[in-house]
Amino acid sequence: MPAFNRLTLSEPFTCPNCHQHYGQIIQFTYGYARQIDYEIGDTIVWELGPPDDEGVPEAGRVYVEAILEGMCSHCGRLLPWPRSAFEIELRKDVIVAARPGIHHVTHAREDRWVVAEP
Repeated sequence: MPAFNRLTLSEPFTCPNCHQHYGQIIQFTYGYARQIDYEIGDTIVWELGPPDDEGVPEAGRVYVEAILEGMCSHCGRLLPWPRSAFEIELRKDVIVAARPGIHHVTHAREDRWVVAEP
């Protein structure tokens, strides 16, 4: 993955291996992708706009592929793809949700995000 940003999950993540809950961060590439730390409710930062930034500024609804950053803090297991996949939902550049699984995008460089509503 090229340069990326980070989103701290608002709810504890449950490890599918040991079933323990722990805090987790997911990585994604959208907006000004320079390891900016975000939380749910934050607005995506744009620096130069496309093509220097990734995505479409101010799109109505966007789904962005994300991946867990680290391993379980209890059992040390690093989840392989696709179990480590997440999807971030944006509305007018505001991060409104993050959920496990990829529902609207596929795991391909050219399809890491999709505009559902312009």
